[in-house]
Amino acid sequence: MTAPLDIDLRASLQILRQRMAESLPSEGRPCDLTRSGLVLGRILARGYDQLLAPLFARVPSRGAALAAVGGYGRGAVALRSDLDVRILVKNPADAEAIVDAVMYPLWDATFAVGHQSLTLADAMDVARDDLPAATALLDYRLLAGDRALSDELIWRASGSLFSSSELGRFYVRRIFRTFPSYLAMGSLDKAFVRGAIRVRHVRITFDRPVAGV
Repeated sequence: MTAPLDIDLRASLQILRQRMAESLPSEGRPCDLTRSGLVLGRILARGYDQLLAPLFARVPSRGAALAAVGGYGRGAVALRSDLDVRILVKNPADAEAIVDAVMYPLWDATFAVGHQSLTLADAMDVARDDLPAATALLDYRLLAGDRALSDELIWRASGSLFSSSELGRFYVRRIFRTFPSYLAMGSLDKAFVRGAIRVRHVRITFDRPVAGV
C-alpha cells in the first residue's frame, strides 16, 4: 500500500512558483545579475526535486527509479516549462501502480509532467529506434529510487548507443533530424545558419558521453 501524502502538493507548487516569479525583473524591480535565468532555472529544478523525490519515496515497490530528463534532467527549467520524467522498473507489473501513486497526485496539483514507464530492455529498444528517446538518456538524472537500476541503464547506453563505434551514427542522426524543417522555413542561407547552430548544440551534446558525463 502506498503511504499517505503528507504535503499539499498544489499549495507547495504555488508557493514555489510565486517565489520564482518574485525573483524575475519587473517594473520597479531591476534585474539582479547574481540571479540570472540559468541560476533561477537551477533553483526551480531543485525545488521540483524536493517535491517529486518524497512523492516517489512513498511507493513501496523496490526495483524502480524516478528520473528527470530533458531540460529538467540537465538541472534547469523555465518557470512555466513542462517537466519530463522517466519511471524505470524491473517488473513491468509494477509500472501501473507507480504511475497511479506518483503521476496522478502531480497532475491533480497542476504539475505539467510528461512521463514514460519503461523496463531496462524497453528503454534500450526504444532508444535504438527513436532519436528523442536516445537523446533523453544523455540528460537522465536520478531523482529517487533504485540507483543500481539507473546505473545499469546508463552503463548499457554508454556501451552501445554511445559507444565509440556508434557515436558517429548518433551524431549524424541528431544533426539531420531537423535539417529538412529548417529548409522549409525559408531560404537555403537561413537553413544553413540554423543548421550551424544545431551542429553546435549537437557537438556539445555529442561530447558528453565521450567524457563519461
